[in-house]
Amino acid sequence: MNDTIYKCLLKAEMQAFLGEVLAKGYQAKHIRSVLKEFDEFMVTHYKSMKTVTLDMYDEWFETNIRLDKHTIYQKSTVLIRFFKYLVSIGHECSIPPTPRWFRNDYIPHIYTHEEISRLLSACDSLRLKENVPSSCLMAIPAIVRTLYSTGIRIGEALSIRNIDVDFDCHCISLNKTKNGRQRLVPINESLENVLRQYISYRNKIPLDGIVSNESFLFVNGLGNKIPKCSVSRWFIIALEMAGIRYNGNGKGPRLHDLRHTAAVRAFENLISSGKDPYSCIPQVALFLGHTSYKQSEYYLRLTAAMHPNLIKMDDSVVGDIIKINKILEYNEKQKIKEGELY
Repeated sequence: MNDTIYKCLLKAEMQAFLGEVLAKGYQAKHIRSVLKEFDEFMVTHYKSMKTVTLDMYDEWFETNIRLDKHTIYQKSTVLIRFFKYLVSIGHECSIPPTPRWFRNDYIPHIYTHEEISRLLSACDSLRLKENVPSSCLMAIPAIVRTLYSTGIRIGEALSIRNIDVDFDCHCISLNKTKNGRQRLVPINESLENVLRQYISYRNKIPLDGIVSNESFLFVNGLGNKIPKCSVSRWFIIALEMAGIRYNGNGKGPRLHDLRHTAAVRAFENLISSGKDPYSCIPQVALFLGHTSYKQSEYYLRLTAAMHPNLIKMDDSVVGDIIKINKILEYNEKQKIKEGELY
């Protein structure tokens, strides 16, 4: 639902543009935020203007100059795409050049099998120093195992409701995903046992409705949905207990790195079983809920870098890796030219 309120003279066009994005199945949280920021800029500096000039864009750009280059690129791309939309519906609008694309330089931390073992053990050993009814500690071991086993995002995990878990079909329905598309994720026997045990303890909380279909699967001691920040705090404590150095300041290791690890493990298992690396991409894309194979190709390159022995088995496999790199480089150049956002 598009409930963002814009106030500048381009508010109707902003709503229409955002509506088109949402209609394609994207949640567009970032797009909504950037448009709101530009809307406030227009109201403050160009309240009576319904056109956008290069000077106006440059002035807005200067307000973001202190941000990192990757963030500037992302914001600029949103606005440039909006400006192109304005031109497409007959508005007078200048189209600024797309700034140079800067890749996010964060390198995912791929947890080793030993680190995962220590981390899960640490999660099981977490304890409260005092009674806090609103604590989510009881759910932490199950949440972390769910993230590692299924590769789903933390936001997706915390949005799971009781009705979404189907032990008979051994899967979980994800209805609130990053790209707005429903998908099913399989659960293996080990995770199923963990979830059953967690649910048995959770259901002992003396609260009405905690077992209802529409109640959230993972809840705190008061039966409420768990916020991401609470899980992150406990996760950092578990990292320290497991002897895994936490660098902070966005340098990880992060909770989201469990998803990266799950993706790499998926490629490892498929390739080790004799499957061609390139043919594994659709399977991993389906597993992770990616809307394009490019997102999954990144994990294949990461797997190849970590395990060069996996791509030295056959010359054709090496050729595939080179082919993927060339395709990615071409796609990235096209993305810069077109101001591709979605």
